[in-house]
Amino acid sequence: MNTTDILPLPWYIAGPLIGITIPLLYYWVSKPLGISSSFKQFCSMAIDRKQKWVSMDLKKEQWRIFFIAGLILAGVIHQLTIGEYTLAISQGTIKRLQEMNLEQNEGFQPKEIWNSQALNTPVQWLYIALGGLLIGFGTRYAGGCTSGHTIMGISVLAPSSLLATVAFFSGGLIAAWFLIPLLTS
Repeated sequence: MNTTDILPLPWYIAGPLIGITIPLLYYWVSKPLGISSSFKQFCSMAIDRKQKWVSMDLKKEQWRIFFIAGLILAGVIHQLTIGEYTLAISQGTIKRLQEMNLEQNEGFQPKEIWNSQALNTPVQWLYIALGGLLIGFGTRYAGGCTSGHTIMGISVLAPSSLLATVAFFSGGLIAAWFLIPLLTS
C-alpha cells in the first residue's frame, strides 16, 4: 500500500480539529502537549532526583511516558498495517532536486547526501552530531520543540510560540534554499 492511496483529511477539517483538541487537552488535563519536555522526566528517572535541574514529581508526570509509548506503538502499528510506502514528492521538488544534481528517491533525504557510504565519512557524522546538539540545545533553550510551540503554544496564543514558529520555518527555508545547495555543490 502506498501512502498516496490514503487521502488525508482536508486542511480545513484537520486544522480546526487540531486547533480545538489541543486547548481542550490543556483545559482538562492542565498539561501542555510536547515531546521535548519529556527529556527532563527521563533524566529524572535515570539520575539523582535531588539535582535541582531534573527534580520533579514523577507520579504527576507519568502521562508523558504513556504519550511517548503511544507514539512508538502508533509507528509500529502503522508499519505493520501499511508496510513500506513511498513519499509523494511534487514535480516542482523533483525539478529542484534535479537542478542540484540530486536524484529523486523514495525517502525523505537525497541519496547523495544520506546513504550508507556517506555515513562512513567523519564529516557526515560531524553534521549529524552537530545537528543533534543544536536541536537538543534549541529545544531546551526555547522551552519546547516544534510541536510544542507550533501546535500547543500557538493554540493557547503564546507570543513566544509564535516567534519560535517563525524561527522554525525560517530555519527550514534557509536549509532548503541555501544549506542543501551549498552542501551538494
